[in-house]
Amino acid sequence: VTVGKNAYLTATLLDILHQVKPQGTIPRNGPGAPEINQVVTELREYLVTKSYFILIDDIWSIRVWDILNCALPENDLGSRVLITTCISDVAKCCSMRPFDAIHQMEPLSEEDSKTLFHEEAKRPAANELLKMCGGMPLAVIVAAGRKSAGLAESEIGERCILSTSDQYSTSDGMRMILQMSYDELPAPLKSCLLYLCVFPEYYTIKKERLIRLWIAEGFILGRCEESLWRTGEIYFNELISRGLIQPVFGYEDGQAVACTVHGVILEFIKSLSRKYKFATTGADLRSGVCPWYPIRHFSVDYCSKQDEVNTLDLRTLHLSSMRTLQVFGPVGDTEGIPLLSTFKNLRVLDLEDNDNLRSHHLKGIGGLVLLRYLGLRGSAIRALPDEIGKLEHLETLDVRHTNLRNLPASIVGLERLVCLLIEDAVEMLGNILVMQGLQEVSTIRGSTTSSHSMRWWSCWLGRRG
Repeated sequence: VTVGKNAYLTATLLDILHQVKPQGTIPRNGPGAPEINQVVTELREYLVTKSYFILIDDIWSIRVWDILNCALPENDLGSRVLITTCISDVAKCCSMRPFDAIHQMEPLSEEDSKTLFHEEAKRPAANELLKMCGGMPLAVIVAAGRKSAGLAESEIGERCILSTSDQYSTSDGMRMILQMSYDELPAPLKSCLLYLCVFPEYYTIKKERLIRLWIAEGFILGRCEESLWRTGEIYFNELISRGLIQPVFGYEDGQAVACTVHGVILEFIKSLSRKYKFATTGADLRSGVCPWYPIRHFSVDYCSKQDEVNTLDLRTLHLSSMRTLQVFGPVGDTEGIPLLSTFKNLRVLDLEDNDNLRSHHLKGIGGLVLLRYLGLRGSAIRALPDEIGKLEHLETLDVRHTNLRNLPASIVGLERLVCLLIEDAVEMLGNILVMQGLQEVSTIRGSTTSSHSMRWWSCWLGRRG
């Protein structure tokens, strides 16, 4: 697991628990967030009789380690815990026992860099490119990603690298590598990469969710849902092959089902976002960077102390042109999301895994007539407001892993709805048959009193087939 600078310990411990014990009693997604003590207790009780190996990457504070360590019992069964950190005091704190050891990582040697680069490096520019990486594995991986994408330096580019590489420090070299990789991306893929800055550091981003968001934002062009999805998968895999995102593989088929963004790369993406006025985060506002320009994409991480609710006054911002609102962590006990009805130009409202979200928070959502994507997965909502039927441009509705059991009758008015993602416990309306635009529907349990469900499935499958 990766912790990062802005650690969300409950999520980290849940990640460990569900890796070592996939059938755990504590749900990973959905309403009802567990207390951290509950997760620590279950994890500790499970590991106490097991021989385990756990890798915890990028710890930034002693306090974080102290909490994580409470869940890792010593049991004399040969268990090992490997910690990575860039802070020496944290490393010392993690190695208090006599048999613990600290290994100081050195930069990669020239030969190791070439091995990681997968390149004979016979051309002068290739050697200078490796020199610019300064032995940093991440820089070498990104540089190698440029090669794997079939990109070769032009004669002018080679002269540029040869003439400038000696002028840069290691950190500057890293930024140069990233800048070259970004500059070589096609325009749509640049937007897809910049979009990653709205997610918190080391956040595990589901591939399915990310591609649907790209489509809703208009970053992917196509005539039908199937071709849009196929293009999205190509973009996702391209960013992996270039080393700009790190794949997270599924346990069943070994395919990439999600991704994370390395902290260094995320900081680079955020710097580009600020430069191009692409997105704004709650942390930006806390740091005093209050944009004078209209905000297009806005995200708030309420799990982070940098984005605390009571420090953000949305009324002072230029939100009339906002296209995207993403909220991570609990929204609080307010009557509704602040000023929701005033976001007239909103295309994307993503509240996934917000287990404190209730139905009353969606008050005024009917005013978001341009909304294309509504993500409520993992929230605690029990009902959708009737005014959801006013969202005439809505294309994706995701209400999986919620307390929802019925769909409002007004949903049949969503003529542009393409993806309806719900739980199998949700009752299906008979008149949902009129929704001819649906291309994807998750498993639904039909009403036992209605004969429409099988006929609807037959009609829908007939359109697809």
